[in-house]
Parts: sequence; structure tokens; C-alpha cells
Amino acid sequence: MASQELFTYQDMVERVLDLYGEYLRTNVRNLRIARMAVLNAYEDMPAHNRWTYYQRRGQVTTEASYDTGTISYDHAGGSNERQLTLTGGTWPTNAAFGQVTIGNVNYKIDSRVSATILTLSPNSNPGADVAAATSYTWWRSVYPLPVNFSKMGKLTDLSTAYDPDYESPNTFVERLRGNYTPSRPNFFTLRNAGEYFGGLSIEFGPPPSTATTYDYSYEARPRPIKRELYNTGTVDTTASSATVTGTGTNFVADMVGAVLRLPPSGSANEPTPKQGGLSVDEPYDEQRIISAVASTTSLTLHEGVTNTLSTIKYTISDPLDIESGSMMTYLQSLAEFYASRRYGASGKEVDATEARSKRKLIEAMVADSRIHDLGNIGRGRFGADLGDIAIHA
Repeated sequence: MASQELFTYQDMVERVLDLYGEYLRTNVRNLRIARMAVLNAYEDMPAHNRWTYYQRRGQVTTEASYDTGTISYDHAGGSNERQLTLTGGTWPTNAAFGQVTIGNVNYKIDSRVSATILTLSPNSNPGADVAAATSYTWWRSVYPLPVNFSKMGKLTDLSTAYDPDYESPNTFVERLRGNYTPSRPNFFTLRNAGEYFGGLSIEFGPPPSTATTYDYSYEARPRPIKRELYNTGTVDTTASSATVTGTGTNFVADMVGAVLRLPPSGSANEPTPKQGGLSVDEPYDEQRIISAVASTTSLTLHEGVTNTLSTIKYTISDPLDIESGSMMTYLQSLAEFYASRRYGASGKEVDATEARSKRKLIEAMVADSRIHDLGNIGRGRFGADLGDIAIHA
């Protein structure tokens, strides 16, 4: 059965080293330059075209607002500082991700202590005790987007086919001001709302009053790459088993998702990358994705291996999150361009590698058009449609 071609971080780095005659990995500076060139190209490439491979579908389900029972608030000196106690109800499991309205004022929640106790934020609370039997409303308006999120298409309420309007973060705040009564949201924004580090969230206005699922398309960022090459120690495998046992290894949790490559049965050599090695050319015989790390000496693969191997050399490297049929040659040329600026290439050579990367982008855009119609081909970073560009050999 045919399978998708898979390239790794190591494949790309060693290609860059080969191009500039700097293959020796013992030269730390050259290795760092090659890695930097690959990382820069890998991180920049998604912005140069609306790649089909990165078009994904996402969903977010809102939580219903809650106002069952009544509350009392003890500002200081109780079991918990700034304690909000609920009587006659149960705080939602995710209560800490919402806010509570008391007397038309909204307060941020610091933590959910129990089913009936919350603590409020030090910088967002009534500032004094609130008597028992006070009414309230809990609501949640902020929800995290996927960690690989880049850009969003239309947002649609699946139950009604209603599309809330997008507002810029500044306009959103102005429009939401004084409009915190939970109901059906009719606008939203994308921003970091201070709830999650390093990522974007979607925020609804007004806050949702019901549990509703929204559907959207989005452009994803590629999976981060971190580990270029790990090959310490040896491994043992058993035919049809997905367990790999290491000797002298130090497997770690963030190897999950990386690619393990194994040489042919009986080989004493480390498997070489796709372009081969220098003194030894030992193409890998099998490659598998690591699905779990049980310990420093035990891995689990996404499927069992074919051969039983004993004390065999191996390599582990992060995969490149690309579709090789359309994106690989452009990524290679872009990495070559970034490397040329660091390896001391002449200005003429740098210009030539940049021009080559532009041509490869055009070719990649053609390859990425999955319908035979130029109108379906997106714009690249150089701002021209393919129909306006003459492609020269």
C-alpha cells in the first residue's frame, strides 16, 4: 500500500549542509546556521500562500450562563480570601474560566475551590462583604482557539446557521461595554484575552446564554519542530510490536510525534537521511511515528515494526508538517536562500537563490491548485497572480 512521503528536520538540515559543502556536523557554527535557515523557512512559508494543506475545520461550543441559587461574598478573614459562596446550586466545572455579575458589576474569577465556593480575582471583586441571598449570574465569553490557529473564515452557529459579525478587538470592547447580559451572541472578536498564554481566543458578545456549537474554517500553522537529530544509544524491536526498548537512551516526553527511523536487519550502521551519507550510505528500512514515551528507555510507536532488531542504531527527528507534493521544493529553496545569507555567499549568489525561491513558489502555487482553474490559485508573498507571471526555466 502506498503511503505519504515523509521528510524530517534532519533531512532538510543535512541538505542545507550539503549545498554549501559544510556537511561535517562537528562544525557547530555551520550546523547552527543550517538549522536556523531551515527554521526560518519553515516558519515563514505558511504566510507566502494559502496552502491547501493548512486549511482546517474547527468548532467551539459555548457554555450556558448560570444563575441558580444565591450567593454571599466574604472579602477577607474567612476560609478563603475573597470567597464567593453559592447556596442552592453548583458552580459549573469550568467556572474559573468565566465571570460573575453581581449587582450589574462584572467580576473575574480566580479559582473554583469546590462545587459551591469560588474565589474572585484580587483586582476584580466587590471590595467588601456581600450579604447572603444575593442574586448573581455566571457566564463565560472567552474560549481558546486551536494552538495551531492562524486565521479564521466565517463563524456559523450550527443550530440556526446564524453568522455573528466579526469586530476588531477595540471595536468589540466598545460595543460590548454595558452589554454583558447573557443572550445570543451577535458579534465576536479574536484576541489574547489574558486567559491563555501564547495563543489567541475567541470572545463572544454578548456572553452566550446557552450551550451552542459554532463551526468555522481556519488556516493552521505547521507543527513546531524542535529535535533535529537524536541517536544516543541503541534500540531493540520485536516484529509486529509497537514497543521499542532502548539501551543507553534518554527518551523524553516531547519526542511524541517525532519520527523514528531504523536501518535494515543486520546493519551495524545508523540510518542515513534521504540524500544518503558520506562514508556510509544506509537508507532507513522502516520509519514510524512515536505515539508515547513510557520511560527514558521505552517508546511506543503508532504501529508495529516489521523486523526484530537487537542493539541497532537509529535516529529520531521531528517531521516537517508539509504536503511534499506541492510544498517541499519551495521549502528547500527558501531554506537555501536563508542559508546563503549566513554562509558568506556573494551578493550575486544570494540574489540568485532568492530568485530561485520565487520561481519555486510559483511552481508550488501551481501544484497546490487542486482544481484545474487558475482562478483557484492563491496569491503568494510577491503579490501577483500566476496568470500575470511568466514562468521561465
